[in-house]
Amino acid sequence: MRAQVIPFVFLVLLVGGTILGYIFYNSFYGTSYEGSISERYTIDVLRNELERAKGYLKQSLIYSSHQSLREHACLSGQVGAMEWICNEPNTYSPDDSKGCLEKYTLYYENNYLNNYSILGLPITFTKKNFSSCVYGVDESGVFSGKYDEGDFWVNITGAALAVSGGSAAASEDVNLNTFITRNRFWYMWRIFHEWAEDDVYSPCICEKIGCACSSSSEEEACTSCKDESEECGERALKDLQRRFNKTEIVCHRTKPYACCAQGIGPISCVPKRICYPWDNSICISPCKHECVDPPPIGPLCPVPSTGFASTTQQYYDSNGLYKYLDNFNLNPFSIVLAYPIPCQICKCDYYVEARFASSHQYTCIDNKYHVPSDKGPVPLTFRASAIAFWRAPDLCHNTYPCSGSYDSETESCIDCDCPPCPENPCY
Repeated sequence: MRAQVIPFVFLVLLVGGTILGYIFYNSFYGTSYEGSISERYTIDVLRNELERAKGYLKQSLIYSSHQSLREHACLSGQVGAMEWICNEPNTYSPDDSKGCLEKYTLYYENNYLNNYSILGLPITFTKKNFSSCVYGVDESGVFSGKYDEGDFWVNITGAALAVSGGSAAASEDVNLNTFITRNRFWYMWRIFHEWAEDDVYSPCICEKIGCACSSSSEEEACTSCKDESEECGERALKDLQRRFNKTEIVCHRTKPYACCAQGIGPISCVPKRICYPWDNSICISPCKHECVDPPPIGPLCPVPSTGFASTTQQYYDSNGLYKYLDNFNLNPFSIVLAYPIPCQICKCDYYVEARFASSHQYTCIDNKYHVPSDKGPVPLTFRASAIAFWRAPDLCHNTYPCSGSYDSETESCIDCDCPPCPENPCY
């Protein structure tokens, strides 16, 4: 009997020890291990969220870069001011345009970062904005055609991301780069810049300035020079299209904004048919070389529904707000001749100043590649302007009545008081 009890007791002790050991293991080591597994899982979740945020920002950098390139193309290499690329003056470099691109790409990328959030998880997400953006583009490469198809790097640095949940946390500094290709911004920039530098438009307007002599009053909106403006505009368009030897790029021009006028010029001078600049602030605005800080005001580059069809001029007013002009109205100067006319046939010769200003906007659409927009992929559209404002001080000959005395015997005027010719009458 005793021999049978001993194995039974041993078995009971073994089972009890196993149970007690299991209880002690789970009470101490098992709980700790479970906590370690849970913490590791939380850290993995946090790391995955960091990687997901970085992937989102990487893709966002592509969109931010293409958006800036598309909007700068719409305003001929610049955002926030009137066109930088126009025929007169045109003194800015690729670095100027690149600097503005970097500024707006940084702005858009930080917008994407600030709109990113983690939903559905008990995780705290904090972020620090990017502080620097650099386009891997240099002036020699632009003018040599190195970036004609894109193929350049955009680097953005200075951001930081941090996530935490429970007792676990993870953080990382974020510096990104992306390779921009299939975007011919710099090709179109280069061709437009060369076209503007060579400038066939303003010499043509100077050549046609004599049309202002047909104006019916001293100062008026353009009634006699519209055909000449159209001819010069078409000449510049053909020169521009010729430079784009890529069949995928098609160029158009708007109807001109033009004004012409006569003004009282020198008296009794020998005509010198030379064009001088005309300060015509009421007629056509010059180019502005300025990059306005973001955020942009208004739609920088509205996407046309069917190619290029608009003839509306877009510009900034003094407050930096977008305005649109569908028609040009010129407020004429008021010039009154104050010479007395006691003798109707007493006249003096005058050479009247001819004034002619004109502007066309040119748009070229690249149908080879499509770039992202808020309405889906669209062709890259590049716009620039040709402007000219000239005056010829003594081009148009005319006569004006002067004061004098009537001689009844000879039935003619005597002592006509014609003003003398100025010392520097034509300049």
